[in-house]
Amino acid sequence: LLPPQLPPNRPPLLPPPPPLHPPKAPPHPPPLPPVEDVLNARFRNGKPSNNLDEAGVLMHQFDEYEIWDKPWAACRTRDECHSAGNSQGGRMSTSLIYARMREREDRTLVPMFSYRGGVVLRPEDTLVLCAYGGDGSTLLANCDPSVVTKSCIP
Repeated sequence: LLPPQLPPNRPPLLPPPPPLHPPKAPPHPPPLPPVEDVLNARFRNGKPSNNLDEAGVLMHQFDEYEIWDKPWAACRTRDECHSAGNSQGGRMSTSLIYARMREREDRTLVPMFSYRGGVVLRPEDTLVLCAYGGDGSTLLANCDPSVVTKSCIP
């Protein structure tokens, strides 16, 4: 078979000319603010809310109920814990703090319970199972196994 022939009065087809300017790359997303700015704003603007993003800073202060080599993680079994023979079954004790806490009549300071440091939890990665206005005394209230079931929420 022969290729199709163009009419005699038509010039041959040429490729289109290259663009005058290369296409622009999509814009970069704006940089994220530094973590300390996010935490300071969350602390400064915190208020009573069911939304952890609005409620303040959720933090865990080290209390020896963490995994030996991963102090940011709650121990699930007794042999994982710094505090020998104790476990909170995968739960982690936390405090929700915000600047206006000290305006309450029953407080003069933002409460802290440890001088050993701690970790701040990401609201979007945190499941709050229960909350108390003070110490809930739930240290020994564990499920066995340490998972949520119909009969037990660790």
